[in-house]
This record gives sequence, C-alpha cells and structure tokens, in this order.
Amino acid sequence: MIPAIEALAGQGRLLVVATGGAGTAELRARYPRDDVLIEDCVDFEQAFPHTQVYVTNGGLGGVLLALSHGVALLVAGMREGKGDINARLASRGLAVDLRTEKPSTRAIARGAERVLGDAGMTERVAGVAASLAALDSVELVVRGILDRVPDSDPPRAHRPADATAD
Repeated sequence: MIPAIEALAGQGRLLVVATGGAGTAELRARYPRDDVLIEDCVDFEQAFPHTQVYVTNGGLGGVLLALSHGVALLVAGMREGKGDINARLASRGLAVDLRTEKPSTRAIARGAERVLGDAGMTERVAGVAASLAALDSVELVVRGILDRVPDSDPPRAHRPADATAD
C-alpha cells in the first residue's frame, strides 16, 4: 500500500485506501493528508461510482465489482491465480498489468497515468459494465444447474428416518 500512496497522493484526486484492518492507524499517522483517506474497510459499492482507477492485486471479487461499475484497473499481483486474471485483463485492454507482486512507486505512478490517459480503456471498461448489467446472474446459475441435472421425477419430500427402526 505504501508505494501506491507515495505514487498517487498529491495528484489532485482523493486517494481511498482500504487496509483490511492491517496497519490502518500507522498509515493514517504517516499520511495525515486531506487527499488520502485510509480506512480498515471501504464500501466499494458506494466508492466505485466516483472512482477513476482501481489499484488492486487482481482478486476476482474486487475486479468484477470494479468492472461492473465501469472502473479501469491498475493491477499488480502474481499469486493465487491473480497473475492469470491480471494478464487477461491487460490483454483485453481493461487494465494495466504491472506484472509483479511488489510494484515500485514509480511503476504505480506510470501505470496510473497510463490508465487515466487511455480513453480506449475507459470505453472498453464501460462496455464490460454494460454487458454485466444486462446479465441475469440468478437465471444463469439456475439454468447452469438445471442443464447438468438429468431429467427425472420431481424430488420427493425428505422425511427423517424413524429413530426406532433398525
């Protein structure tokens, strides 16, 4: 988080940092700035409509939420499948992938400039957001399950076994 704060603070934008509860007080003491908001947790549903770029390690949940709100990404993460997610995002022009687990302050600053200056990325991300908004995810899940269940009689009511029967 420190390289991201160092790279992005003081750029005329509000920087919102979610620590997940790790070192929040220390970071607040280190960066007592009006343009840096450091919290244990952030309600991303509320924040993303006002967000221009999301700096993340590439966790799928955050990535999908950002894309659903039309937020372009700056990604840096290699472990736990994140490297694959990040490479796919970059190959489709939805993110700048720093291709490292520990990006430098300079790499983050340059990556953020690239994201913010890429009108094509903004358009592609908006297209993904529109596609996601048009999906009926519950219907897709139900259809996916039913497509894999063989046709059979409807399920019968489940009744507990008689405790006295052997």
